[in-house]
Amino acid sequence: MRAVRFYFHPQAEVEYLEAALWYEQQAKELGLRFIEAVRTRLTSIAEHPEHYSQKHGKFREVLVDDTFPYLIVFVLDAPDELFVSSIFHTRRNPKGKYRRPK
Repeated sequence: MRAVRFYFHPQAEVEYLEAALWYEQQAKELGLRFIEAVRTRLTSIAEHPEHYSQKHGKFREVLVDDTFPYLIVFVLDAPDELFVSSIFHTRRNPKGKYRRPK
């Protein structure tokens, strides 16, 4: 696996942590399963970021998995750097899922 550095938009970090907390409150260890599903998908993105098609400008997105209705929205900034714009619930208004780095 190639070494890839991820960096998150501050709001994407909040979305990620809030979702994990919400799932953990629903059922014991469900939050941990969400965290593991996101990590697994991030590993997949790191290995083959070009595999995921561009949806909006340079932004790419992929479903976390079949259990959790979240997208990981990201930009390949450099061959070894990925910017995570959003951990986006698919039922939300899509207007905010494409964020620029600060």
